[in-house]
Amino acid sequence: MLCHGRVDVGRAMWEYRGMTPETKRLYHQFWGRRNERTIVYMTVTREGAAPWPAPATLRERWESPEYRQRVAEHALSATDCRGDGFMAVQTAIGPGSLAAMIGGDYALQDNTVWFEFPVLKTWEDVDALRLRADSPMYKATEGITRQLAMNSRGRYVMGETGLCNGLDVLASLRGTQRLLMDLHDSPAEVAKAVSVIDGLWREVYAWQCDIIAGHGQEGMTSWLPVWCPGRWSTLQSDFAAMISPDHFQEFVVPTLESSMDILDHAIYHLDGPGQIPHLESLLALERLDGIQWMPGAGVPTEGDDRWFPLYERIQAAGKNLVLFCNGAEAKKLLRRLSPAGLYLCVSVSGHAEAEDIIEFNKTLGIHL
Repeated sequence: MLCHGRVDVGRAMWEYRGMTPETKRLYHQFWGRRNERTIVYMTVTREGAAPWPAPATLRERWESPEYRQRVAEHALSATDCRGDGFMAVQTAIGPGSLAAMIGGDYALQDNTVWFEFPVLKTWEDVDALRLRADSPMYKATEGITRQLAMNSRGRYVMGETGLCNGLDVLASLRGTQRLLMDLHDSPAEVAKAVSVIDGLWREVYAWQCDIIAGHGQEGMTSWLPVWCPGRWSTLQSDFAAMISPDHFQEFVVPTLESSMDILDHAIYHLDGPGQIPHLESLLALERLDGIQWMPGAGVPTEGDDRWFPLYERIQAAGKNLVLFCNGAEAKKLLRRLSPAGLYLCVSVSGHAEAEDIIEFNKTLGIHL
C-alpha cells in the first residue's frame, strides 16, 4: 500500500531537499529496525535569512492555502538540511481537526486551535456524525493539501493533517469531563461513537493521501519528520493520560488497530508520564512500529537519566524509538542506546553545532 512509486520528471526520481539515495535507504531500514546507525535529523536556519512571512489575520495563518504556500517557500529559501534531515512541510491545522469536519466547532488562537465545543448532547446525535464537505475546516484542510501538493514538485515532502481520532475527537464533541463519566456510565455508547469517528478518520486520511500521491510525491511524512516510502501516521490519544490501563485496552486499542488497518507503518505519540501505564498495551501491538516519547511540560527532558529504563524497555520489545532532543542530549543518547530503530530529531543552534554532532558521530564510527 504505497502512496507513490516513481515519477519521471527528467531524472529517475525527484530528489527532495536533503533526501539522498543513502537517506532513503536508511529510512527504509529504520522501519524494519535494520538501520546500522541512528537516524539523526537536523535542519538549520540559514544565517541572514529573511523573517518568516507574517499573516494578516488568524484565519489567514491557519486556513489560507496561499499563506501556507508562502511559509513553505520561505522555509525552502531559509533552511539547510544536515545529517539525515530533509525538507518536510506540514498541512496541519491543529491536532484533533477531525472534530470540526464532522459536526464540531473550533476557535483559532495565536499558537493553537481549540476544538472542544460539545455538540453531542445525547447518544442519538452520534448517528448524525458525518464528513461535512461544506465545513470551514474541511475546506481549509483540502485547500491547503491541494495547494502544497500541487506546488511541491519534488522540493519538499508533505504529511497528512494531525487529525486525531477515537477518544480525543469524542472528547471534543462530548466534553472531556462528561466523557470521563461516560466511560463508566455508557461504555457501549462510547464504543459505538468511537467506531463511527474512526471510520471517518480513515476516510479523511485516505483522501488526503490520494491528493498528495496524485501530485507525484514519493512516500510521505507526518508532523514527526520521519520519511516513509508508504502510508504511515503518528497515532495518539492524549485523553488516555486520564484513564486506566483497562479503559485504554477497551477504548483506545480498538482505535489503534482500526487505524493500522489502512497504514503501512505507525508510531504512537506517548505524551507525558500519565501515558506510561499504557506502554505494556502498546508494546503488545504487533503492527505498531514504534514509540515517540515526549516527557511533557514540568518534567525532565528526553536526555535525563530517568527515562533510559523506558527507552531500553521500548527497544527490548523490538519497537522503534523516536526522540526530540538538543545537541548535548543527542550525544548522550547516541552513546547509550542501540541504533536499531532509533531516530533523533536534534534541535541545533546553527551550522557549527550541527557540524559538532556530525563530528561526534564520527568518533563513534558513524558517518552522517
